[in-house]
Amino acid sequence: MKPAGYLLDTNFLISYFHDDAGSKTYLASLENEVVFVSFITEMEILSYPHLTAEEELRIQQLLNKFTIVNFNEQLKRLTITVRKAFHLKLPDAIIAATAIFLDAYLITNDSRLLAVSKIWPELLVIRP
Repeated sequence: MKPAGYLLDTNFLISYFHDDAGSKTYLASLENEVVFVSFITEMEILSYPHLTAEEELRIQQLLNKFTIVNFNEQLKRLTITVRKAFHLKLPDAIIAATAIFLDAYLITNDSRLLAVSKIWPELLVIRP
């Protein structure tokens, strides 16, 4: 079965906004795909200290192109399971659980999440 889409992790978006050519190219390749962003990624990236108004606007314009996934009861229970099993920081556990919940590829550069995907086959990770 084909995954439901692609979930962008915070570190991927940070690379994108730091004008990383690989991240820009990869995101452009997803133009006709379903792309998700977790509410926690939205919060993390928009709460960066010292964001200028222009940077915040640029971030918001990009985020508006994607489906933001909010927290719900099922996601909360799955996050607890993932966090207990892999001792992840809460934001990383939320991201991993969201990808599993959506049955979406997780786009990340986070080595910890890449390691989890080797043990938990439901977590489909792509390192761009």
